[in-house]
Amino acid sequence: MSSTADPFLTNTLIATYSKCRSLTSAHHLESSLSPTVNRLSLVPVLKLCLISGHAVAAETVHGYAIKIGLGRDGFVSGALVNIYSKVGQIWHARALFDEMPAYEKGAVLWNVMLKAFMQMGLKEDAFILFVEFHRSGLCPEDLSVSCVLTGVLGDVHDESSINFVKQVQAYATKLCLHDKLSDVYSWNKNLSDYNRAGDHFAAVECFLEMNRSKVGCDGVTLVVCLAAVSGINNSELGQQIHGMAVKLGLDLDVAVANSLINMYSKTGCLGVALKVFDSMEELDLVSWNSVITSCAQGGLEEESVTLYLGLLHGNFKPDHYTLASVLRACSSITAGFFLGEQIHVYAFKTGIIANNFVSTALIDVYSRAGRMEEAELLL
Repeated sequence: MSSTADPFLTNTLIATYSKCRSLTSAHHLESSLSPTVNRLSLVPVLKLCLISGHAVAAETVHGYAIKIGLGRDGFVSGALVNIYSKVGQIWHARALFDEMPAYEKGAVLWNVMLKAFMQMGLKEDAFILFVEFHRSGLCPEDLSVSCVLTGVLGDVHDESSINFVKQVQAYATKLCLHDKLSDVYSWNKNLSDYNRAGDHFAAVECFLEMNRSKVGCDGVTLVVCLAAVSGINNSELGQQIHGMAVKLGLDLDVAVANSLINMYSKTGCLGVALKVFDSMEELDLVSWNSVITSCAQGGLEEESVTLYLGLLHGNFKPDHYTLASVLRACSSITAGFFLGEQIHVYAFKTGIIANNFVSTALIDVYSRAGRMEEAELLL
């Protein structure tokens, strides 16, 4: 194609390739038409990078954007920050985010970064970023504070987490968010305390009282309450909370959706759990582990293995929870032994083999296949 091709036609072709998820063709077309490429050309390719979850693809497009003079374009930089944060390249995202001028960084982009840090367990870095957010002149809203609190409330018994939450609370108070957040936080804290004490019925009663008090709930409330529902095996109440999540627009929140999967699986509604998983717009390793484990324990061993392959295709790195669950499925199906051997190699290379659950699951796979010598080597 000529380098003087119509820019509109060029952008249309690139968009078409991207809709067909052909990143290679889209990028090749861009490379051959550098003079006509603009930010509109990059839009569909950047979207495809996000969908594919390929970090290398994002880095390639980033390098190409710099080459054609769009490296500091606010839209392109913002999109790349979002992509890097979603594919686990958090420090790439942070470096690019820091290079962006203040006027290009809106509240949405700050929240993207906050969420990414919390999902990776980088609580201190998240709080530092939260402070910077406040000092930037923008006003962090409920979503920002809730995002940070959500990441630590599940482990709030840890002293460092308690101090962390208190600091965020202090900021919420300073920013005049305490009128709405302090009540919610207090209720969430009580719910969490009941759950940790194993008193799930008290947690549920606390949640019902919270509703009667007209205190609005957030994602944290739903996550904690769904854990309590799982503890008392009450799928009917779980369905009501699911409906509440849909009404509040929180049903697609990753943490809430993962909790719904866990609740439905533990209350005997595995089919519904899989439907929740299929409806999720964003997945993390917890999402995959939840459905893989649920299928392995619920008699759907082949589905569990299929999901494991989907996890790998999505460029997620399995951890010891993933491997122990899928190995349990492998030991129950005829073709599972061959996959079990591959998982053994992966577990050995990554050091996960040292995990007792993984090694025990491997022993079971080898034993059921009559390979006692291999099984004994793992003892």
